Amino acid sequence: MKAQRMTPDIACKYLTTLLIGKYRYVNFVTFFGGEPTLCPETIEAICKFFDKNVELGLLEKMPIFLIISNGTLIDENMANLIHKYEMHVTISVDGPQEINDLLRVDVAGKGTFLNISKGIDNLNKVGAIPTIIEATYTSKHKEMGYTKEDIQDYYVLLKFEKIDKLKNHHCTDCWAKAVCLSCPATLLLEKSLEKLDAECYTRRILEKHMILKCAKFSLAKNS
Repeated sequence: MKAQRMTPDIACKYLTTLLIGKYRYVNFVTFFGGEPTLCPETIEAICKFFDKNVELGLLEKMPIFLIISNGTLIDENMANLIHKYEMHVTISVDGPQEINDLLRVDVAGKGTFLNISKGIDNLNKVGAIPTIIEATYTSKHKEMGYTKEDIQDYYVLLKFEKIDKLKNHHCTDCWAKAVCLSCPATLLLEKSLEKLDAECYTRRILEKHMILKCAKFSLAKNS
């Protein structure tokens, strides 16, 4: 089945039908997929849609934009777009190159670590430091001798000067880790974090800013 991707035109038509004349604002817009950075033109069109309608007075305020990405396609243009609209970025890295490249490969079957690193560097250059770096601890980590603590410590060695303390949590099938670099809400979760699953953790991180409405748009659906 061929990958289906949301075009800028379809996205803006959908947003117009969904929002204009019905809602005064949207608090959050989350770009996810598949891989949302496959559709940079659509992301930019959505951001400009909100810009334009706030300027026209049809919407009261800009939403907070979030993007969940594997980081491999974040070039200079994408990084500048993320910085321009102050997007909160989540990047997935499963640890050092030797383990990440076993678990995260591109369509040609090649490891993605170097491309992820390049994407993160592009973000850092424009001052758009990722908000969350996340990894999933699997049986493959254990087979290769990596403990959960090894993966946790590895993040400290990455180029994220704003990391103060790593947080971890469990879900039913795997151990996942998220590092929040800027959101003060995570400090409230320190004692109870291990009791939360991944979905709840993400929801609680954003809860401090959330009021009523959250719009999510899936930009790329892979086969």
